[in-house]
Amino acid sequence: MTFPVVEDFNTSNSSIATSHIVDLPTTIYSGELLVVFFGYPTGFILNATTFPVGWTEILDVGFGFGTAHLSVAYKIADGTDGTSITVITSAASPASHISFTISNHNSSTNAPEISTSAVGSSTTPNPDSLTASWGTDDNLFIALESNLISTTTAYPTNFNDNQHTKNYSFSNIGVCTRNWNTNDTQDPGTFTISSTGAWRAATMVVQGGTEGSSSSSSRSSSSSSRSSSSSSSATPGTVVWGHHTAVDETYDLDFTGNTTGWTILGTPGTDGEAIDATSCNQIITFDPHYLGTMTAVIKVDKYMTGYGPAPVIEYRTAATKVALLAASWNVYNGVSFPSLGWIQIRFIHV
Repeated sequence: MTFPVVEDFNTSNSSIATSHIVDLPTTIYSGELLVVFFGYPTGFILNATTFPVGWTEILDVGFGFGTAHLSVAYKIADGTDGTSITVITSAASPASHISFTISNHNSSTNAPEISTSAVGSSTTPNPDSLTASWGTDDNLFIALESNLISTTTAYPTNFNDNQHTKNYSFSNIGVCTRNWNTNDTQDPGTFTISSTGAWRAATMVVQGGTEGSSSSSSRSSSSSSRSSSSSSSATPGTVVWGHHTAVDETYDLDFTGNTTGWTILGTPGTDGEAIDATSCNQIITFDPHYLGTMTAVIKVDKYMTGYGPAPVIEYRTAATKVALLAASWNVYNGVSFPSLGWIQIRFIHV
């Protein structure tokens, strides 16, 4: 066989509600395996997570006030998957989500499996061991954790691929993967989170196979073979974080929920939302965004007027979102840079 390949991913979050919009990867092909990792805080009642018809939930655990809830579901893409799904929680809560699309799997024969999960309170979420029921094979093992307080700062040893995290309002989640065919079992080491807090962690496995087989030619073909299109933005070819009052640039994405690090001031969704520049040695990193292939220009409109020096701006770019996360950061020259499709920027306040 061959190892499964994480072809694309997405991250999103939702505010306190029982209905949550979960963004799926930008590019999805029929036959690929879609997986959603969904984390949120648990309250006094027994929370339950409900995925749409057609999705198979394989984990839904978390009970007790102040504990982390973790849910996982999958679906084999059929070409009508769209750009997002709606997930329901039995109690109103904020949530953070990460989604994968995986090729070269064997899920119709041997469905993805997941451990029962481990729970604790510390700075080191520790997924429990998992043995694949089908035995030793070209298996993709996935380690994941959900916690209430902290950013994921380090991942289990040897789980060096597809390291992603999403942090939002007491609902933080991290995932990473490892190819393994030496035996049928993995017991990942620990994640590291930035401060002590309640967590839940688990291990998942996907068997390698021929379903959703990937090839560079199919993924570079026209968008007509895709079941979803690239992300939209405020105006064609632009993305705006926060608010801008110019005619050709309108509000698109809140700083809150679409960035990590730094303090955000003002009310999200209003012109008062701004980055706090009063503290030194901070970094704000914007979530990956599909811009397209073009000459890109970065403009800074509002940086808490009257405080602090202008930020150092860095960017990275790649043809796919997976490649973007492995790309090196570059200092922005203040003029333009060539976008290869996906971009990510960050501000450094020294």
